[in-house]
Order: sequence, then C-alpha cells, then structure tokens
Amino acid sequence: ANVYTLAVDKQYNRLFSGGWDLLVRVWDLTSLEEIRSLKGHNNNLSAVRIIGDRIYSAEWSGCVHVWDRKTLKKLDSLSVEHVGAVYDVVEHGKYIYTCGQDKSIKNWARDTFNFRDTLGEIKGTQHNDWVTALVVHGDRLFSSSRDKSIKVWDLTKRHIFDIHTIENAHEAIITSMKKKGNYLITADGKGFIKIWHCDSYQLLDTIQAHKLWINSIRLVGDYIVTTSRDKSVKIWV
Repeated sequence: ANVYTLAVDKQYNRLFSGGWDLLVRVWDLTSLEEIRSLKGHNNNLSAVRIIGDRIYSAEWSGCVHVWDRKTLKKLDSLSVEHVGAVYDVVEHGKYIYTCGQDKSIKNWARDTFNFRDTLGEIKGTQHNDWVTALVVHGDRLFSSSRDKSIKVWDLTKRHIFDIHTIENAHEAIITSMKKKGNYLITADGKGFIKIWHCDSYQLLDTIQAHKLWINSIRLVGDYIVTTSRDKSVKIWV
C-alpha cells in the first residue's frame, strides 16, 4: 500500500508510517523492523504527528485518533467535524488545532477532546481552499493553503480570528510549511521555497529548490530536507 506520511520519535527510537492500508506502522529505528501497528482507522492516513506525550493520526475521512506516545495505547478519537482529509494537527496550551480539505481550521479542548469551534467563523475570514499546514509561533498560529495565502491567527482570543494575511504568498499552491527559530519556511507546487520572518511577516528569500511540486519540508537537526515529485530529496543548511 502507498505510504503517505512519516513521523520520527527520537525519544523512543521509533518511526511511524501511515498510508493506504488503514494502519500506522511502528518501526524500531535501530533494527528497522516493524514492532507494532496502530489499528482502528477507517480510511487512508493523511497525517501522523508526535506532540508532547501524544501521537495524532489523521484520516482522509476527517477523523483524528489520539494515542499515548509511550505505551501506544489509544486515548480517544476527535469527533468528525472536518469534511474530507485532515492535513495537520498542532497543539497550543490547552487546545488542539486541526486543518484540512474543507478549507477550515478547527479547535478542540486538549483534556476532554471536545470540539470548540472553527477559526474565523464568528469574526474574521477563512481560507478559500484546502488548508495544508499549521505552525504555532508564540501565541500566534500560521496556516498555509492551496489558495496561495498564509494567514496569522491570534490564539489569545476566545473566538480566534485572523490578524494578518499574506495574499499570493506563492505563485502556486502552498504544499508544506515549517518553522525554524523565528523563520517560517513554505514550499509550493512549482518547486519554490520561501523564507519569511515570523514577526514582521516579511519575505526574506526565495529559492528554486526543485523542478516540480515539493511534497514536504522536514527539519532534521540543523538541516532542512525537501522531497519533490521530481524524484529528488535535497538537504539544506
């Protein structure tokens, strides 16, 4: 089956892979052998995220499952509020944030797993296409989208709204986004990477990293790793 998402857990020396076989497979990084699989998914896996003491596995159906990072026991599942795939999960304080194919970002209570609301629904604006990635920086949340924009959200408000939007941040669909220190790194469907300052929102650099669509950005130690449909993997310092 196709493998769609990976996550590395250095603390417990594990690699997690999720794909189209409805499983999150767990691998020992020393022996490279599969040691376990997390079952109970009803659709293809779209994301696996390791955050604090938890692992989140998201499906194309909009469902997100929560697992204990150490024991790998299932803790709960978030109610299905998204329509379509969930592409990213992040935490900030007492809350969980998810984004996906339905153009929305949703907010959950971390302790009870109860759904709270949709960002920008009461005040502010929302994205006009799939939301592809989320990044937390201080009390702000950055979101990237296929609508080519980057939005910034104020996480201190009860009803969270966008406080800044970088329209047409890329000429193509924004496919991936990561944060390194005070810098935001975004990638697009034409092979470009852009670097932004998290506080001023200013564009600092643009790099033609690949010839085709960039699938993902990963931070590995001091390095930035990009993968692309041009069949290459590149490492940046």
